[in-house]
Amino acid sequence: DDREMMSNPFWALTRVAPNDVLERNWQDDEGNGLHIRVSPNEYGRPTVYDRRVLQYALTLLTDKLNRGEPVSRTIRFAAHDYIVSTGRLPGGTEYRLFQDSLKRLKGATIYTNLGAGSKVHEGGFGWIDSYMVHKQKQANGKLAMTSVEITLCDWAYNAIVVERRFLKLDREYFSLTSGLDMMVYTIISRHIGNKNSWNISLDKLHVKTGSSSS
Repeated sequence: DDREMMSNPFWALTRVAPNDVLERNWQDDEGNGLHIRVSPNEYGRPTVYDRRVLQYALTLLTDKLNRGEPVSRTIRFAAHDYIVSTGRLPGGTEYRLFQDSLKRLKGATIYTNLGAGSKVHEGGFGWIDSYMVHKQKQANGKLAMTSVEITLCDWAYNAIVVERRFLKLDREYFSLTSGLDMMVYTIISRHIGNKNSWNISLDKLHVKTGSSSS
């Protein structure tokens, strides 16, 4: 995963994508003012469950980098492999949810002054610039999803390829079912590093999770 995606409130924590605008403002440890605003499209605001698409795509990208293979913002993968690798059973419902995730990641707009390493982007973008779902007709006449192509936004691509700003997720992460648990896990993973402990105020943790609950 990308370190900034792991530790900042880009994501809704619910399974059902909300239609409200998320906006958070806070200060980093150096006192710099930071802000995030996520505006939904007609399919809602991206959730931590949608984020699995990006986590999987960034994993494939990182693997190519480690192998010394050429990389690009456009990544193609089998839909079945994505679903199985993120801890779920392939089936009609999961393929439909996958397509819904793609629609939100493509259509929602993020406005932020958070930087990708040494660069600061102050503007709006979607997590993926475009996607294409490939389907094939089966013997029963029904169309089945075979593979997907997604083109990552510059913000996410540069974070991995240029800044090498990625951290490893434990595979057990995908067994978590609570959106809040998923977000708290990645926030802690981002900040604790090799230390034995890490401290954060409850108020700041609340902001960084993006939770709308009291």
